[in-house]
Amino acid sequence: MRVALTSSLIAIVLTGASPIRVSAQTGQCLHQAGETFSEQQRRTDAVRAIQLIGGLASRSVVPRQEAYPEWEEVARRGAAMGRMDGGPMGRLARRMDWSGREPLPGWQVHYVADRSGYSLSLRDLTDPCRLAYFSDESGMISEGQARDTAPLLRPLDTR
Repeated sequence: MRVALTSSLIAIVLTGASPIRVSAQTGQCLHQAGETFSEQQRRTDAVRAIQLIGGLASRSVVPRQEAYPEWEEVARRGAAMGRMDGGPMGRLARRMDWSGREPLPGWQVHYVADRSGYSLSLRDLTDPCRLAYFSDESGMISEGQARDTAPLLRPLDTR
């Protein structure tokens, strides 16, 4: 439950707590119509990185017996994978900087974990629209951007 709440709070913060007024028609968003090939590749790398990080976080976790690993352990596993795996994910792992909070250039990671799950996001620091990808122990990846209007906030216990 704590991870779900954390995921919800992260999504609210990244998608509109202090929205940047950017219109899709002005072309200021990096990842919308007119996206360059290099920006498309950065976005594709971010999606693969979130899959890789999620896989490393989930590896060898037995529900209710072992907590999900902290970021430092996930980073250690990622660096080791980069040394051992010659495939596409190993190449990505070698390109990633596992020592900080920006595993790919311009992409900030936020990762929290406890016994019941983990919550993960990668946010594009170079995009005025703040494109971000989110995932958790379910493995589903969601995408979000800042909105032109403030989000509707309502307590979690109301419908």
